[in-house]
Amino acid sequence: MRRLVGGLALFALLGGVAHAAQPPVDTAGATPCSIDVYSLDDDPKGLNIRAAPSGSAPVIATLENSRSQDGEDFAVEMHVIGAKDGWLLIDRARFQDYGEPDKAGVVFEKKGWVSGKLTGSDVGDVVLRAGPSATAKVAATLYSPNSSSPAGKVDRFEVARIFDCKGEWAEVEGEFRAKTVRGWATRLCSNQITVCR
Repeated sequence: MRRLVGGLALFALLGGVAHAAQPPVDTAGATPCSIDVYSLDDDPKGLNIRAAPSGSAPVIATLENSRSQDGEDFAVEMHVIGAKDGWLLIDRARFQDYGEPDKAGVVFEKKGWVSGKLTGSDVGDVVLRAGPSATAKVAATLYSPNSSSPAGKVDRFEVARIFDCKGEWAEVEGEFRAKTVRGWATRLCSNQITVCR
């Protein structure tokens, strides 16, 4: 019993809140993928991780949404391994070192589901496509001839929602030049202080 209480205390200290008698995580039917995202949730109670891809599924953990480092707030970052019905299956979450190493580290290292509505990322692709393929029709062009980006003149495009993922592709939506655009992209990046190209 002492070992269990100590483990729960350590989990809470690392930025997650464990929930008693956790049910098994339902991964059936998840489309496999491998992308990195960060939390967009602004709920002061934290980001809920659920046992199944549903808002009514039991909460198995609640993650701290952000931490302040060097005077700025940085969101918790998550590795996604699957998707189903607008939900993302993660297998770990962590805070990166953005200037204060003592505030960085893994805060969740299990499987669980988070709503794609509460996740975002940056995109390094020049275009969004109609499907998860480099040969799919172009859905939106993220290009500006006036951009100072060294990598293909890509304007910064921040994802406001992730609908699905497959392999290294993700179906994303966000604002680009005051217009909402949606499509499939690769080269997602969860780094919050540099543009990943």
